[in-house]
Amino acid sequence: MDGGGAQPIADASSPRGGTWNRDGEIVFARSRLDVLVRVAASGGAVKPVTRFDQRKEDVGHSWPSFLPDGRHFLFYAFGVYGTNARLCIGSLDSEEIKEIPNVASPAIYSPPGYLVFARETMLRAQPFDVGRLLATGEPVTIADHIGTTVTSGIYRNVGFSVSQNGTLLYRPDTASETHLVWMDRAGKQTAEASPAGLYTNPVLSPDGKLLAFDRVGEHNDVWLMDLERRITSRLTRQQSNVPVWSPDGRTVAFASGRTGKLDIYQRPANMSGSEDVLLQLNAQPIVYPSDWSADGRYLAYFRSDEKTQLDIWVLPLFGDRKPFPYVHGDYNESQGQFSPDGKWMAYVSDESGTLQVYVQSFPTLTSKGQVSTDGGSEPRWRRDGKELFYVAPDRKLMAVAVKSGPTFQAEAPRVLFQTALTFAPVRQNYSVSPDGQRFLLNVAAGAAAPSITIVQNWTAELKK
Repeated sequence: MDGGGAQPIADASSPRGGTWNRDGEIVFARSRLDVLVRVAASGGAVKPVTRFDQRKEDVGHSWPSFLPDGRHFLFYAFGVYGTNARLCIGSLDSEEIKEIPNVASPAIYSPPGYLVFARETMLRAQPFDVGRLLATGEPVTIADHIGTTVTSGIYRNVGFSVSQNGTLLYRPDTASETHLVWMDRAGKQTAEASPAGLYTNPVLSPDGKLLAFDRVGEHNDVWLMDLERRITSRLTRQQSNVPVWSPDGRTVAFASGRTGKLDIYQRPANMSGSEDVLLQLNAQPIVYPSDWSADGRYLAYFRSDEKTQLDIWVLPLFGDRKPFPYVHGDYNESQGQFSPDGKWMAYVSDESGTLQVYVQSFPTLTSKGQVSTDGGSEPRWRRDGKELFYVAPDRKLMAVAVKSGPTFQAEAPRVLFQTALTFAPVRQNYSVSPDGQRFLLNVAAGAAAPSITIVQNWTAELKK
């Protein structure tokens, strides 16, 4: 280091944990849907250190934690929608992977010989022989009501840590619920749209009267809310999420993993019809619809690829209906949003080394430009096409005045207001009213910042 500040060691688009041994080796998860990789703390080549078990239909390895020998490490493995979730042991010296029976969550080893892990809202400790790499006893509860974020069986955020000198830290379960609030362009809350609950991916209908969203639980499903009457109804019933409205507001498209693979389905918003397959891909591990063009002719979605990471594809809803790749390169591209006139698409890419918002001509590439300046995610167009909104890495909601047509022009981004939104590379946390004057934000229900509980010499409690 030259004293000029922290230097990047490796890229991680949406990291899910890392661990560092005394030999200067770092094992980490670059994103939620990836194998684990290793890199020297001094920098250099990034190399895979685990591989997916095809028999288990793995789609993600995350939350690694080195064992005392500095060569073996614990990690969490799972399939689509959290199937086959399990705690595993990997090694820097071998491709062999060993499973820990009856543990389906991330874990950390703590001297003198315990695995510490979460089970539902409880923090558990199980005796573990680190020499033989075997669990040797039954788990006991050491804390309850801890804060972990689990969606469809997948641990997205682990709210505890254990030091090697016997100090335990955990986050109480106080900040899981969110609520939906209306904000004006100055950042003033004008109304509360929903009671506290578990909401993700809120998206307004074209007329702004209905809301589609995911309700997080043991199994994700898509729900609809009448915003005036505040009545909710369940649209789907089989492992579904990430809704997108048709331009006439009559249909909702969504991703579903009901077959064990991911496809895109649709259902009438009035529930007069069944859930029908719109695009059968049998994809793994990620396919999310992102927008439906205003003329109803195209559906944009993004999907993962082993070689090119996340790519944006488009499904024509006419003719032979053969999907085609729209942005398909060596970087992560996602969140495609059609301009109201259908001639452009805004999207997010990490090609610059950080997430930025770009606009590109559609359906063929004749022009492309970067819109955000200091990072950006979740682009949304105003209905008349005169503004483009996005969330900056510091959680400010940004607005960009634009002109589209045969050419695209964008002014400098300006701050509308500070939000408490999560900077999300694949999910959406807000929606824009048709006139662009109000914003529906999905924010934490608790006003106070979550606390951290510290327990010193936590193993002493086990001896009582």
